[in-house]
Amino acid sequence: MLIKDMFTYGSRIAIFAAISALILAGVFTIANPLRDQQRSKDFQLSLQELIPSATSFQHVSANSSVFYKALGPNKTLKGYIIPVSAKGYSSTIEMIVAIDSKKVIQGFKILSQQETPGLGTRICEIRSGDKKPWFQVQFIGKKPGELMLKKEKGTIDAITGATISSKAVTNALHKALLDLKLENTKH
Repeated sequence: MLIKDMFTYGSRIAIFAAISALILAGVFTIANPLRDQQRSKDFQLSLQELIPSATSFQHVSANSSVFYKALGPNKTLKGYIIPVSAKGYSSTIEMIVAIDSKKVIQGFKILSQQETPGLGTRICEIRSGDKKPWFQVQFIGKKPGELMLKKEKGTIDAITGATISSKAVTNALHKALLDLKLENTKH
């Protein structure tokens, strides 16, 4: 009788597990496209936030560079947005940077990061009374050669206790601006 009970309980558990797996698969099938759609909307909002005067964004893959052309009315060029990423202290920091045609930074936004709370996460910190993250504001108006931390004789203040995160952002922006080939994209 004991063995029969074990098979009965085992069968019930197997049926319960199979039903649970089917339910989870169904939820994933429904939720995954919704999640992707929301990510796409959030990304478009981020592009618009960086270059508000743009009315559309054209994805460009050229010269081993991937970026977006920000276009205004009558397809006038308003700037470029470059996706970049860098290995921080405890995560990959993903961001987008807006630049003008002279490779001057107009702004950037961190899309994803999992840096150390209270230290590396300060790359997104907005101080009381400010509207934008203080660390990120330092980069506005900078050209590739000006992207260095103060300890490297530059003008960018590193975040105390988060030098690796600060350096990762600075180096990623510098490399992205140097690597971007704009001369063949002026169609």
